[in-house]
Amino acid sequence: MKLEGKTAIVTGAGVGLGAGIAQRLFNDGAQVVFADINPDNCQKQVDEIDPSGTRTLVLKTDVTDEQQVEAMVSATVKKFGTVDILINNAGMFTDGSIEETSLAEWNRVIGLNLTAAFLCSRAVIKMMKEKRAGKIINIGSVVAKNQSPNPSAAYATSKAGIHRFTIQLAVESAAYGINVNAIAPGLADTPMGRMLPDEAWNTAINERIPLKRVATPTDIANAVSFLVSQEAEYITGEILDVNGGLVMD
Repeated sequence: MKLEGKTAIVTGAGVGLGAGIAQRLFNDGAQVVFADINPDNCQKQVDEIDPSGTRTLVLKTDVTDEQQVEAMVSATVKKFGTVDILINNAGMFTDGSIEETSLAEWNRVIGLNLTAAFLCSRAVIKMMKEKRAGKIINIGSVVAKNQSPNPSAAYATSKAGIHRFTIQLAVESAAYGINVNAIAPGLADTPMGRMLPDEAWNTAINERIPLKRVATPTDIANAVSFLVSQEAEYITGEILDVNGGLVMD
């Protein structure tokens, strides 16, 4: 198994893309921390794939809270000794134009989708620098590159920030052997994706996505699996589109 002996933290691992990513990294041989504000969903997965809890750890974590992020990393190190891989996946979607978005909603979305990635990355980067090795993957979005089918001012802005944060962190950490990349999914068959109105969902599949289907969590997990593997050692600062051709550079 290509990740045997590696320890990965996946935030937002309870459902959707996070669940798919966490399970894939476990299947690749990694020790996986399932971090989520709703740990019951994580525990259900762990009970199925690792009943003994030997290679998994479930942590209730609000990744917008600095102290909880530090506690998450400390608990990981206590059980597994280190952190080799960080997947900044936790996030949320809200729609609404700039005019319709309240300051509270704006701060909530930016906090979870962008600031949380900063907090989690900052919490592990010193350790990775000392080892001169590490992989960080941020989950961005196609809407950071292209207009959304419906207004999503806070969400689109937060994901554009994730893309730029990825590049900045990649530049700062490359000399230490750390790879930092992002994945920009398109529409995905997840609870978040299903928040789109049916009309927008069907239009995307039938008119906008050349491959004529939305992504599955497995599609995104496959890309993550590659980017954290040795096969991707020479890739950093990349924003990888995984969107069925919805956006083509």
